[in-house]
Amino acid sequence: MKMHPNLYIAALGVLTCTLGTNAVQTSRYDEHPQTVRVFYFGNSLTASSMPALHEELGKSAGKKWICDAFLGPGWQSWQHRNELFRALGWAVEAKTQEALKRGELTVDKPISKSAAYKAQVFLNGQWDAIVIQIFGSRLRYVTDNMWGQKFDGPIDIGDVEAASDIIRIFLKKNPNGRVFIYTVWPPMPAGKVPPDDQLPQWAIAMKKRFGQIREAEFPDRERFDYEKVWSSPYLGDHEKPWTLADYPHWRTRDYAERVFEGIKENFPELWASGRLHHLPAGELFLRLNKKMESGEFPGIKTIKDFYTDVQHIRAGAPSYSIAALFYTGLFRERPDKLDYRIYNEQARYGEDPHHDFGEVIEITPERAKVIHDTIWELLRTHPQANLRL
Repeated sequence: MKMHPNLYIAALGVLTCTLGTNAVQTSRYDEHPQTVRVFYFGNSLTASSMPALHEELGKSAGKKWICDAFLGPGWQSWQHRNELFRALGWAVEAKTQEALKRGELTVDKPISKSAAYKAQVFLNGQWDAIVIQIFGSRLRYVTDNMWGQKFDGPIDIGDVEAASDIIRIFLKKNPNGRVFIYTVWPPMPAGKVPPDDQLPQWAIAMKKRFGQIREAEFPDRERFDYEKVWSSPYLGDHEKPWTLADYPHWRTRDYAERVFEGIKENFPELWASGRLHHLPAGELFLRLNKKMESGEFPGIKTIKDFYTDVQHIRAGAPSYSIAALFYTGLFRERPDKLDYRIYNEQARYGEDPHHDFGEVIEITPERAKVIHDTIWELLRTHPQANLRL
């Protein structure tokens, strides 16, 4: 996955925590915090929310939104987990997972100086919350290698246990912390690259800079049915899941909710205390799409217009919608006070050589209201949001 270099530099991690009493935690997390220190684990689909703007965005609503992020290009949860294990001097193998699950490991020893910078930031910091982006293709899958990386032994790289390992480390240092599982939208199928004389200016610049343009830069918008793909079933934890269907069945509602249920099963007290939450961006886009199709989102008729390439989303309204989703979950209030105009400024997105953000889709007062209403409706009614709004 591509990612803007400035966003990648501005992104890497810190951890914490163990569980306190449910009574204290339930009382605390029914409140509306004024300050939140949050750490994000993800890739460019977390970067789509522009974490570098979150502090300013929060300030516009009278909040302190302090954040940092570990955003590896195309990274899945297991890659973040592996970096944390290495930073703590732990072997990347199932024995470590089991010892961590039993509560036998501590995180109070010095962090490896050779560890990734953001892993050090996360492990050395104190955080009120973490956001873990889900981007894998299996619920559970044990192997001793992946994508050319050799591990110390077999280990589960599925999204359920990889995310759970991150949560366990977080809770070791931040026992009262909140955990947000962020799930994303399905990608479009790739189309065809137009002839050179039909390329848009951004594509000409990209080809000149990189020598080629991938078909993924030109999604087949006509062939893509958002609701059909999002509503499709998960087909199982196979060795090569991408060969099972003509749609990415791990980027669906079914998969997203299965991942969350697996994590919830691992942390029943965290769920019961109101500190484990699902931020379902894919579901948000489905609801926005329905409003677009019914003419309720002025000037935009389909969620497909939110995409730049097969999976990245545009600057402006698309990017802001994810930031506002995060804000609503973290601060437990409607995002109406946010100054969305910050996200209308093209220059804020920096150099965009891969056209990940593309051109701004302007956020108007009318569009902002639809975004805010839809987020509020979603997080108040989604059975896994657990926000008690």
